[in-house]
Amino acid sequence: MPVARHLPGFNFFRGPGRYGIVTTLAFALLAGRGLDVLVARRGRFGRCVMIGLVFWSTCGDLWLVSRMVTNVVIVAEPMISFREASQVRRLLRDEPSLPRLYCPGQNVGNLLGVSCLPVYLGISPTEYADPKFSGAGMPTPANDGRPVAAEDEFSQWLRDSGVTHVLSFYPLDESSWRATLLWRGVDEMLNFSWQRREPIYLYRLEPDASGQSPSRIGFAARGEDSRDTEASATLRAQTEANRVVIETESRSGAWLVLKDLGYPGWSARIDDRLVEADVDGFRTVHVPRGVHRVTWTYRPRSVLVGAALSLLTLFVLATLGHLRFWHRAWLDRCLARVLPCLPTASSVQNR
Repeated sequence: MPVARHLPGFNFFRGPGRYGIVTTLAFALLAGRGLDVLVARRGRFGRCVMIGLVFWSTCGDLWLVSRMVTNVVIVAEPMISFREASQVRRLLRDEPSLPRLYCPGQNVGNLLGVSCLPVYLGISPTEYADPKFSGAGMPTPANDGRPVAAEDEFSQWLRDSGVTHVLSFYPLDESSWRATLLWRGVDEMLNFSWQRREPIYLYRLEPDASGQSPSRIGFAARGEDSRDTEASATLRAQTEANRVVIETESRSGAWLVLKDLGYPGWSARIDDRLVEADVDGFRTVHVPRGVHRVTWTYRPRSVLVGAALSLLTLFVLATLGHLRFWHRAWLDRCLARVLPCLPTASSVQNR
């Protein structure tokens, strides 16, 4: 367990689930070793027949078990197929600025193709479990049937997180939320996903008491650069799944804040020049004076490391397979020197 908990896949499970994976792996190794012993006692034709029987019987077993699983239902039309017909998606994509949505339904808002504040279902990354990014949760309605009133702490957290739109299962008190109702109805994708017949409500957050509008992009006041925050502006912005491009103008330099999670793997460039970014929380980078283009790109190192390890593993397995079938005697001698207690294929066959 001290080793397995660092492997990809193992660290997503806790307790019995993790021990179950290790136990399954142990049985798989024992079964493979047993197959080696059986095929070593037969000729080439017999080995091919036995390996073929084991392979196809395993495929048949997996096919049968997959049809007997009852906690997963494969639907004919998944909800992602209704995304283009989503009214909420269309309204958010037509907004002039970069919208950031708070959606109470776990994991579903991310399918809209817009920035969505993480409301995560399941075993989430550590950053998503931080109350700084997850918040205290949407206020619930009272039994009197009145619209849901805003809570000061939750409303301030939404604005600090750059949320511009709120999706709710219930009508909100627009005056206390400082919000405007954009749409009310049944969304073809969201309601289908939640199995809800009741309408949902989409609101746009308006400027607060100080006149500051909520925005996904902002400028932070730090030290001597605080005087230039009011003189900084966003000229244009475009966003994709793994790339965000922002064009800004600053009179003397400012700290640009993209209020998305600064997850490891995001790198920043200013005019095609790689710069050091602050990813402790939101993505923050210092922009010099003038007009510049800031590009955030998501390229995690773990993908490159995983690809390299996969290629290395395939190379090692191909090499061992070649030696096993074409140079068995030489391989047995090498194994006998390295692992004298391990029985070789030729010794098993002789016995």
